[in-house]
Amino acid sequence: PIGLILIGGMSAIVRFALTALDPPQALLVPLMTMHAFTFTATFLGMVAIAGESGGEGAQGRAQAFSSTAVSVAMLLATFAAGPLYARYGAYVFLGSSLIAAFGCVLALLALAQPQSDGF
Repeated sequence: PIGLILIGGMSAIVRFALTALDPPQALLVPLMTMHAFTFTATFLGMVAIAGESGGEGAQGRAQAFSSTAVSVAMLLATFAAGPLYARYGAYVFLGSSLIAAFGCVLALLALAQPQSDGF
C-alpha cells in the first residue's frame, strides 16, 4: 500500500510542477488524466493501510479517521487556494508539488518503520 502512495505522490509532484508552467490546453488533458491515476493510487493505498492498521474489528474506524483527516486537509487547501492563486497565478501549483513531496517523505518514513499486527 505504501508503494501505491509513493507512486501517486511522485506522479503528483510531476503533474503539479508541469501545471505550474501554465501549459497549453493540449497538454492539460494528459495532465488531468494523470490526476485520476494519482488520486486513485494514493486513495487505494490509504484505504489499504487504514484497513490493515485498524486491528480486528476496527478497520471501519481507521478508514473513517483517515478519510476525515484527508477531508480536513483538502478543506484547508481549498480555502487557501483562491487567495494564493490570485497572488501567484499558476505558480501556486508548485506549492501543491511541495505538499505531494511532503507526502512522499511521510510514506518513506512509514516504510522504514517496523510493522506490527495492529494494536
